[in-house]
Amino acid sequence: MNKACITTIPKKVWKKRIYEKKTIGWICERYKQPKWCGYPGALYGLMGCWALISVPYERNKKKCKKCDLYRRDLVEDK
Repeated sequence: MNKACITTIPKKVWKKRIYEKKTIGWICERYKQPKWCGYPGALYGLMGCWALISVPYERNKKKCKKCDLYRRDLVEDK
């Protein structure tokens, strides 16, 4: 399965998944974390990165660039 990057989920789709009560596990099976994110297991619930798994408008590279684990040598998948 070709996984889409989690940062590409439109806000409308994200809200639909929340309404459908999809779990973080379900999200992780279908989406991948961006290559530029060096946080181990960033998409996994309580121990993950809140900037990536919380509300969609908070998921942006600008916020992530401030993180110590941001991989400046890599770019996000298109």
